[in-house]
Amino acid sequence: DLMNQIEADTAALVGREYMLVEALEKVSEGYDFIVIDCPTSLGIIATNALLAMANGQCTVSGGEPEYYDFIGETGPGANRPIFNAPIDVDAMTALFEQIITHPQQLRERGLRSREFVVKHNSATTVARRFLTFWQSRLQP
Repeated sequence: DLMNQIEADTAALVGREYMLVEALEKVSEGYDFIVIDCPTSLGIIATNALLAMANGQCTVSGGEPEYYDFIGETGPGANRPIFNAPIDVDAMTALFEQIITHPQQLRERGLRSREFVVKHNSATTVARRFLTFWQSRLQP
């Protein structure tokens, strides 16, 4: 697909993690929101989404309940800041209508996004989760 091709074409470029920011700076005036979809991988697009979250921005992506369950964000007080992108056009439209008509919620969600990245995406946390997951499946 196009996004994977762009990632492959830019893999060796120095500063590629800033290309999207630089491109958006050129066209973002006059927009309150810019939506970026990213595949469920930790390529450059997903990395940009994490970087945005680390800077207190909101993202619309695959915030599936199963993912939150996997990382332990369950029950009361769970931090689930990612707007889950439904695959149905009507549901997606309703989601964006909710976001647009309740902009006051974006600041709080942005702060929770920052907390989420700090808690769940440090190299140590990710490595520990990876090892635990695979060790539990490889044990006889």
